[in-house]
Amino acid sequence: MTVSNQKIAMMGSSRAHTIMKKHGIDVLIGTARENIAYVTGLDGVERRGSNCLERMFVVLPRDAKKETVLVIPQGYLLWVLQNEHEPCALRTIGYYNYVLSNQQNLTSEERRLVDLRERTPGNASPMDALLGALSDVGLEEDATIGIDESRMTFGEVEQLHQARPKARLLEAYGVFREIRMVKSAAEIARLRMAAEVNQRAMLEAIDLIHVGVEHREIREKLRNGMIQSGAVVSHDACGFAWRSSYSHVEPSTYRARRGDIFKFDVGCFLDGYAADTARSGVIGKPSREQLRHYTAVHEAQQLGIEKLRPGILASELYEIMQTSLRKNLKNPTFVRTNYGHGIGRDVYDAPTIAAADDTPLEAGMVLNIEAPDHELGFGGLTLEDTVLLRDDGVEYLTNANRDLYVR
Repeated sequence: MTVSNQKIAMMGSSRAHTIMKKHGIDVLIGTARENIAYVTGLDGVERRGSNCLERMFVVLPRDAKKETVLVIPQGYLLWVLQNEHEPCALRTIGYYNYVLSNQQNLTSEERRLVDLRERTPGNASPMDALLGALSDVGLEEDATIGIDESRMTFGEVEQLHQARPKARLLEAYGVFREIRMVKSAAEIARLRMAAEVNQRAMLEAIDLIHVGVEHREIREKLRNGMIQSGAVVSHDACGFAWRSSYSHVEPSTYRARRGDIFKFDVGCFLDGYAADTARSGVIGKPSREQLRHYTAVHEAQQLGIEKLRPGILASELYEIMQTSLRKNLKNPTFVRTNYGHGIGRDVYDAPTIAAADDTPLEAGMVLNIEAPDHELGFGGLTLEDTVLLRDDGVEYLTNANRDLYVR
């Protein structure tokens, strides 16, 4: 684990303790990969725990004097070892076999592995390991336990209740999202780097667009640009013509034609943090109708960013942008589910710029502000940027040209 990762984990735990106190929670159990990564600061969490046989939990006590416990399959000790820093106390699930042939020939890393395995307590089943971790943190019988319910089955919750009948159990995935809303300086630095990689890959793909180019060639260029920079692709919605209005676009042999709209809404993860950027354009000279629609998109997005300030409600910002788009599109019934979202360990961190989200925006939030106009029979145009909300305004983490691209 690098110094930056340690700092991210420490800052995350500090904010977590404050939010846990607010909700009266004594211990949090994280199950989603983004929450485990946030609390521990470990690299590569997003590549693990991908199925029911690879369960992971993180047990975070509110008392800062008590150590966090990470529960992982025993084979994942190899992963923790390669992070070069144990993030917290560990407890393992199941058994991972290795042959110890000659202790005299062990490297220093192999010696650390043997030591780590021998001193880490383990359990046969995920629930036994979780209950062991709760005991490790010295939890009182009548404690309030917040459970990240996103990756815990009803049966497991029942087992937990039976093992700790006096405990109060609460759903807490939303609490984790609240904790992750405001970013530390170290997190902002990671998000800035991810945004740069994502934007560069997108612009390089846009540069290759011309009449006759196959859609799948552009998509491959986009994905390769992310991967070659060390990122993991999260979404690659680049669409031509009618598929520009699609939120999810599969690769095709369609060849670009003059007059086609193209839209990129693309994202990746770099060092555990997300990026999400959108730009739009036209192949050849744009029509008056295409320009009118894009002007509406551009004005709504810029108005939304101009209105950003600490204290404004996410729902208020939604209404401002919705009103702008309806007016400039000359469509009073135009509806969009949201006009942006937080971004961090997840592409869709809280809050959501939506009608039902009354979260007051705070300095330190990193937000994606977007104004999509997706219309079947016309096409899709959108503009999306990542910005940091400060006490005195906003800072763009994306800086690509916001005009309509013409190829």
